Amino acid sequence: MSSDEAEIFYYHYESMDWESENETPFSNWKTLADVWMWNLLN
Repeated sequence: MSSDEAEIFYYHYESMDWESENETPFSNWKTLADVWMWNLLN
């Protein structure tokens, strides 16, 4: 992941207070990053 994409990832989830759309906190940011990267590539 490029540093620009990492910054986009960070600010996206920071704006959501690191919670899902139903306000459940994410338990593992590394899983979110894996999904984010997978979506970039596919």
